[in-house]
Amino acid sequence: MLKSLGSAAATAKSMLGLRMGFSLSQKDTEEDLKATKQASKQTSCTSGHSLGLKATSDEVSSRRLLEEYSVGEALGEGAFGVVYACTHRKSGRQVAVKMVDKVETPSEVIRREAELMKTLHHENIVRFHAVYFERCFVCIVMDKYSGGDLVDGMQTHLQERGKINARDIIHVSYQMVASIQYLHGKHIVHRDIKGDNFLLTIRDFRDPQCHVALSDFGTAEALRDGRRLSSEVGTRIFWAPEIFAKDYGLKVDIWALGIIMYGLLDGRFPFKDETEIKIKEPKFPRRLEPLCQDFISSMLHKDEKQRASADDVIVHGWLHQTDDGITPKQRSDSKEGDSDRREYSGGDVET
Repeated sequence: MLKSLGSAAATAKSMLGLRMGFSLSQKDTEEDLKATKQASKQTSCTSGHSLGLKATSDEVSSRRLLEEYSVGEALGEGAFGVVYACTHRKSGRQVAVKMVDKVETPSEVIRREAELMKTLHHENIVRFHAVYFERCFVCIVMDKYSGGDLVDGMQTHLQERGKINARDIIHVSYQMVASIQYLHGKHIVHRDIKGDNFLLTIRDFRDPQCHVALSDFGTAEALRDGRRLSSEVGTRIFWAPEIFAKDYGLKVDIWALGIIMYGLLDGRFPFKDETEIKIKEPKFPRRLEPLCQDFISSMLHKDEKQRASADDVIVHGWLHQTDDGITPKQRSDSKEGDSDRREYSGGDVET
């Protein structure tokens, strides 16, 4: 049982280590994980209270991850951890686990992400199920999305069909905006909006049934009472002009979404560096309809005050066109009930 987690942990250490400029051996990692089984009740790393988490029976489990789940293949790497497929031993339900290295990531960052995910309940936000405190890792269990991420979907489309027709992804665009509107309604800024962090249920995102959910909240921050941020986090190519000035708020997420939409429809980013981000205006392909261009332009206004808010974007006319009589909002509302019925809490799963 420990061998499975040891292998996963070793891969996580390797992936994170390469990013940080060093790597640890699998032997060292497996020895640490074996020690976890013996010292789990003594070490401060295994208690939710040690990181400021409320240790509820459902969400913060006193059990070890491998007692309840088997860990499978790596699915991807986020800002603060590596995500693996895993299966609940009792129910057989397929979920995902994000393994966050306690050495590489400050405990406050881990605590904040886990606490934040517990408060988020929206059909376009990846659902949190449980958190497990191992000796070397904090393991956050969440929904698994089998279609990969938005970048995977885009690359598949470009390789098989060429440029993306904007009307084919209106339903996807609406769901991405909806996720950000929900966060901003709670005064939360994500700060790492990019295609890699939008997960899909179906690789072919043209499918009207494709469901999209925002993930990876390692850089998210709550903003209240006019609070502004200055730290340079996230992915630079998606930075809004005000991040370079180290004075920004919620609308950096809107800018980043505009960059994603432009990239999806043109196959390349509109700006290549800080100078272009600050002064260059995006040039749209002629094939894009004026209303679609306006939709993207509203998110890429250089002046933060004039840039559209999430509430503005969600009601933009481009998102409410339909070829089959069903608007993206109606389709999303119909899926919300299905999503609620799939929900379960951490620990034992009722089937």
